[in-house]
Amino acid sequence: GGGIDNSQIKHSLNSSNQLSFFTKKTFLSLATISFLASYANANIISDHNHSSGTIQITSKNQKNISGGNCSNTNCTISNEQKQQITISGSNGGTLTIDKNGKIEVSNGQGVMVSSNANNVTIDNQGVIKGSVSGIKTDAGKIDTITNSGTIQGGSHYGMYINVGATVDNINNTGMITGQSGIHVESNSKVGTINNSGTIIGSTTGIETKTNSQIETINNSGTIQSNGKGYGVNINSSTTLGTLNNQNGGFVSGIYIGGTLKNLNNDGGFIGSIKAIRGTIDNITNKGTVDGEFSVFASSFNTIDNYGLIAKGILLGFENGNATNGGVINNSGTIFASEFGMIFYQGVRLGVINNKGLIQSKNGIVLQDLGWGGYDSIEVKTITNDGRIIAENDGIAMIDSRTNDNLSSMTIENINNSGFIQAGRHGINLSDSKNSYQINTIENTGVILGQSGSGVYLGSKQEIKNYIKAEGENAIIAGGTAGIYNKGTIGTNNNGTSINNGNVIDLQNGAIITALSSNKNGDFTYNPNGTALQNEGTIKGNINLNNESKIIGSVLNRGSITGNITLNGKSYITSINNEKTIQGSIDLKDNSQIGTIFNEGTIEKGIHLNQSFISSIENKGTISGDGITLANESQVGSIINHEGAKGNLDLKNGSIVGSITNNGDMTITRDDTSKIGIFNNHGNINNEFENKDNLDVLMNDEGAILEKGLDNSGKINSGIDNKGTIQQTLANSGSITIIDNKGNIESISNLANTKTKDNKDKAHIGTIINSGTIGKEATPLASTMDISYGMNNHGTIDKLVNKHDGIILNGINNEGSMNIINHGSIHNGITNTGTITLSSNFTPSFKKASEY
Repeated sequence: GGGIDNSQIKHSLNSSNQLSFFTKKTFLSLATISFLASYANANIISDHNHSSGTIQITSKNQKNISGGNCSNTNCTISNEQKQQITISGSNGGTLTIDKNGKIEVSNGQGVMVSSNANNVTIDNQGVIKGSVSGIKTDAGKIDTITNSGTIQGGSHYGMYINVGATVDNINNTGMITGQSGIHVESNSKVGTINNSGTIIGSTTGIETKTNSQIETINNSGTIQSNGKGYGVNINSSTTLGTLNNQNGGFVSGIYIGGTLKNLNNDGGFIGSIKAIRGTIDNITNKGTVDGEFSVFASSFNTIDNYGLIAKGILLGFENGNATNGGVINNSGTIFASEFGMIFYQGVRLGVINNKGLIQSKNGIVLQDLGWGGYDSIEVKTITNDGRIIAENDGIAMIDSRTNDNLSSMTIENINNSGFIQAGRHGINLSDSKNSYQINTIENTGVILGQSGSGVYLGSKQEIKNYIKAEGENAIIAGGTAGIYNKGTIGTNNNGTSINNGNVIDLQNGAIITALSSNKNGDFTYNPNGTALQNEGTIKGNINLNNESKIIGSVLNRGSITGNITLNGKSYITSINNEKTIQGSIDLKDNSQIGTIFNEGTIEKGIHLNQSFISSIENKGTISGDGITLANESQVGSIINHEGAKGNLDLKNGSIVGSITNNGDMTITRDDTSKIGIFNNHGNINNEFENKDNLDVLMNDEGAILEKGLDNSGKINSGIDNKGTIQQTLANSGSITIIDNKGNIESISNLANTKTKDNKDKAHIGTIINSGTIGKEATPLASTMDISYGMNNHGTIDKLVNKHDGIILNGINNEGSMNIINHGSIHNGITNTGTITLSSNFTPSFKKASEY
């Protein structure tokens, strides 16, 4: 308090010839010195009772350390002390508790640093234990606290950094424990905490309060809460600059209610990470996050995972405020029981980049919980270069709403060059009362839904731009369907405005396929399954280029507004159209379709250019220019059912193996094209022409060739007619046999400019008639053209007119024919050629006569 502390006389009075207060040497009495010291409330340290040198007077704050036998700026405790140690004064001091030292206070703090203290250093190698806190500082400044022993608080904290205090450095290799290990109160600041020991609290390891700040925590030890709290708790309106959890470090959990600039888990272990109304710049995990990783009503720039996140990442909302995020990068493993990543309503996220493994019941999920607000969920881009393996859905948009149109979800782009394998759907825009949208799906990898679909769209859902698969490694596959659409694909497309109008686009060997499972659990392509099922709207083209494939059927039960186009050796197993294809089906450059089965409408036809279709079966309408084949294209068979309409045109060496018509057709072809078998059960609206080879023509009962038949080629197995051939069956080629059990209005076997010098060119092997050839009898007059039932200018090897056969309007023969007649020939035979008769009929050569 005053006077001279003789026990601390050092060298304050110097023997040099200088005086602090007087211009010449003066002797000061002890009474005067005592008065001045009392007045200044200062310590005066002197080597002598009098001196001719300097007298130094200091304030009382320079006496810094007291209690526990400490009374100076430096104090070392080597034994047990029961009294609180207090550090005060502007020059602070250094308090050392060596390994044998112990401060244990039953009523107060172990060490108390007063609010006016400055330049304080505490080095604890022993024990500091307070019934309230181990070390408490009130608004003072501590340079460094070093602990290699134990600092323990009772009712409060191991270290209590109180309001307005500053601690530059805390270095812990020992134990710090209390309700909180280190408690940083409002408006206080801690520079760096280096921990390779243990910081543990019954509620929190390290905790910050309003407007407080910790610049850096470097942890290679343990920071832990023994209760339900967190290892590190960054409360509202507080800031932690950087938390480095190094290799071997353990943090039981991290709570972020304030600002966290950088969290680097570099090989360490973190129990959980939870943010509520916090702000995060960057989180980098190269170690393990074992528990919850959730961000509610917060914002962050990046989350980078190179290690293990064991229970997924959750982005959510709190009190109507949702999370806004920049980028989540996964190059490590996210392995969780329920979800790899899940985002609740209101969440806005920029980018997800997965180059590692996400394995869970569901991979990446956007979910409207059905409560807590109606804000939409928006994710700009999901890029998968790694693996997403899910028991249920790989990427899913789902909700629990019971009412309509209250919220929406949007993913702008999904880019997959990796592997998405799901037990149900690879990508699922689920059936819901609310609307979900994905702008674009681009795939160069694998999207696989084992029991469901590679890509599934519910009835209100949309792919706004397109689904594109490119490259021979690109596969979209599913047990039910590769792509199953109940909604709309190509909402934004108007003509060619989006990706040239191609809203499902396969390039360079890409595949959409149905799957079947094997006993060993593997999957194989299933050509008998459904690869693409549409029950909604495909607003644009389905396009296949450069050896791309759809393995399984394209099943259309909705509307396809564009074309189905195959180029460059592309392939579709089958197309089954039950509703409407507003465009056409086009094959070019050696492309193939196994079968086309049409029960609906194909408005602009089916076109083959140097390509192949195994079979076309039509029960609906094929409009436009019908079925056209050009440049050596081939169709194995065409079946046109009753009531169906579809025309056929063949050019440039094209071939149809067989045609079975039960409906309405118009058939045209050039001289170079071929039809193998023609079986007509319906109506052929135009003249049927054969200019090359036809194996057989069958015109069934009730069928009509409305404009007749013109053969200038070969009909190798003949004509089997049980229906009606109107007008004329004209032959200037070769017909092996004509078996008529129906009606043929006229048979004309005539040489034309190609055949007049070669009678074999107008050659019919056998005509067997048990029906009617010719029209009803009409008057013959010299002023009228004569229309015969049969008119032969070529060769008919044999005409067999059976007992129920009728030939009307007679026969005119200017060629060669053999007649075996057991029926009726009305109006006789006019012959200027050669006839061989095998009956009791006597012909008239100049006039008509009747048998």
